[in-house]
Amino acid sequence: MVSIPKLREKWYNETGEKLSEVERYILSLIETDIDSALEIVLGDEFMENSVKEQVKFCMTDDLREAYDHDLAWKEECKRQGLQEGREEGIKEVVNKLLRSGMTKDEISKILEIEINEL
Repeated sequence: MVSIPKLREKWYNETGEKLSEVERYILSLIETDIDSALEIVLGDEFMENSVKEQVKFCMTDDLREAYDHDLAWKEECKRQGLQEGREEGIKEVVNKLLRSGMTKDEISKILEIEINEL
C-alpha cells in the first residue's frame, strides 16, 4: 500500500533523494503541476517522456471540452443547490415567524418577499 501524503512529505523533506524509482513514478503521475512532476522524475528519460505524454494528452481538445463541460455542470449544480438551500431557509424562517404570531404582511415587509410568494 502506498500513502500519497507520505510520498509527498518524503519528497519535500528529503529533496527526492530517498524516493525509490517506483515512488518517484507514482508521485509524478498524481502531481498536478507540470514543472513539479518533471522535477520529480528528473534524470530518468522514460519517466520524463511519460510526463510529457500525459501533458500532451491533457491538452487535447476532446479532453479540454469534457473538462469544461464537467466544470460547467458542477457550477450549475452548485448554483441550484445554493438556490434550493436559500429557499428552504426562507421557508423555515417564514414558518417560525408565522408560528410566533407575525402576520404575512409583516413577514413580507421584513424579508422583502411578495405575499403571494409566502
